[in-house]
Amino acid sequence: MTHTEDAGHRIGTTFTDALDATADAVVARDFAKAATQAGLLCERAEHLSTSVVRDALAAGTDWWTLGEHLGVHPQAAYEQYRGAREGLPSPAEQRPELAVLLTAGVAAEHDWDDAYGIDLDDLSEDHSLHRDPTVLRLRQAAALLREDVWIAVNIPGDYEGEARPRRARSRSSGPPWPSGRRSWCGCARPWPSTPTTTSTTSPTRI
Repeated sequence: MTHTEDAGHRIGTTFTDALDATADAVVARDFAKAATQAGLLCERAEHLSTSVVRDALAAGTDWWTLGEHLGVHPQAAYEQYRGAREGLPSPAEQRPELAVLLTAGVAAEHDWDDAYGIDLDDLSEDHSLHRDPTVLRLRQAAALLREDVWIAVNIPGDYEGEARPRRARSRSSGPPWPSGRRSWCGCARPWPSTPTTTSTTSPTRI
């Protein structure tokens, strides 16, 4: 029996009951009860979704394909569901040819170097890297610390954005924050698919 079949047997009736209870509570204008029942529905739906993910991973689906199925970034899928099946390699380990190197620095302390790649701000606003979990965490930390942070990405192959990467302004001295392939930071291929242009940056070790 698959995880999805097992979940369906266990929550099928209770899901229907909760749906009916939610509708009845709204008709009775008992919105507190309706909200509670709706919350239970969400929990059961999430449990069913996790069961589907576990079955997909067990069948050999990688994080890249799973991310496409779920409509999320592959790294986001990995971070959310890596506990669903132990021992699976990360997205970067599964497809190293698509791994992206990321370098970040505090503008007041760290020099920019073109060898780090493309300024993330030069990529189109709908590029998947802007939604990458690592990038989001860096920006959130910078906002909390009230620091101006630059983020560079070194993308093998094609990327979505300007036809040519712009040269960033000079920064003050100091080494940037280290990063590396151990933490995959985005999609080298377009995701979702959009017209592409070719990166002119050369590979660098971060």
